[in-house]
Amino acid sequence: MTIVSKDEAPGSARASQRRPGRPKAEDVALIEARLIDEAAQLFSEKGYGHTTMSAVAAAARVSKTTLYSRFPAKGDLFRAMVERQMKEWGNGARNTAIAPEASLEDLLLIYGDISLRAGTSPDFIQLNRLLYSESGRFPELGVIARDRMNVGVGYLAEEIRRRAERDGATVQNPANMARFYLTLLAGWTSNAILSDTLPSVRDREDWLREAVGVLMRSLDIW
Repeated sequence: MTIVSKDEAPGSARASQRRPGRPKAEDVALIEARLIDEAAQLFSEKGYGHTTMSAVAAAARVSKTTLYSRFPAKGDLFRAMVERQMKEWGNGARNTAIAPEASLEDLLLIYGDISLRAGTSPDFIQLNRLLYSESGRFPELGVIARDRMNVGVGYLAEEIRRRAERDGATVQNPANMARFYLTLLAGWTSNAILSDTLPSVRDREDWLREAVGVLMRSLDIW
């Protein structure tokens, strides 16, 4: 038989001071969001190499044990930041829906517009500058950049295949077409970032129409 003292009885002062149980899912989500927020701020201010896990924990006001239990390495924090940014533009707050009935050409135009607007947003500009400047010293950043591209290729290739079939167009290798298009978009974005000159909305839209026009006229080579 377990004996419970008066001080430990339910509702007693000592019982109320016991450590709480496992945190709720929403509390965990808030902690992770705060860690990513603080890491993103530190990456922006200090760079990836000079940001330490201890600094992230201190900025987020959590223990290092809490930090490491959710993000075992600094690269995991950076990846979480990238994935959150992609989600915001892909199916989150900044998303532009692509209607299921949209044609292949409309798909490319809308997806391209999302990509160029995202790529020239302040958060993505900072992200890409970090990748350009530090991926040579930190290979995990290069892996994250590669994985980001592969996610885009996978999504776009399937959408190209599905819409081309419906529209009666011939695209033998949708993945190659998707990778080529995303590389075009990345090149436009990189030039804008590295030259520190963001083209006007009109220039961006004109370039995009030309790029999609080239792809649509060359469907048979894909």
